[in-house]
Amino acid sequence: MVSARENFNKLLAENANQKVEINLLQEKVQCLMKRLFGRGSEKFSPDQLELELEELRDLQEALELAETKAELAEEEQKESKRGKRKGLDARIPKDLPTEIIIIDPDEVNAHPELYKKIGEERLEQLDITPTQFIKI
Repeated sequence: MVSARENFNKLLAENANQKVEINLLQEKVQCLMKRLFGRGSEKFSPDQLELELEELRDLQEALELAETKAELAEEEQKESKRGKRKGLDARIPKDLPTEIIIIDPDEVNAHPELYKKIGEERLEQLDITPTQFIKI
């Protein structure tokens, strides 16, 4: 019986040692997992950023070039269809008769001495009167 009891104690001690070793190995595995997959594992060099920025610059330049070509082609199409248009001031003759309409509220027209002019709005419109045939 002594040998069975010694054997049993020996196995208990070995079991305790193995539990300690298992805990130690599990801690090492956790430490390695953090090192591999944790924040510290995402190391990069500034050269990697430069490569990405250069690719972006190349893409941006290509995009700008394509936009410029598209704008030029669009302008050429417009010009070829109807030529350049003049501004509205250049197209309206200067000698056209002008009609000035002043719109004042009824209260102001009733007692103009009670009011003071603080500003005005000007609006120019082109009105077309249909042609009339008159027998003389």
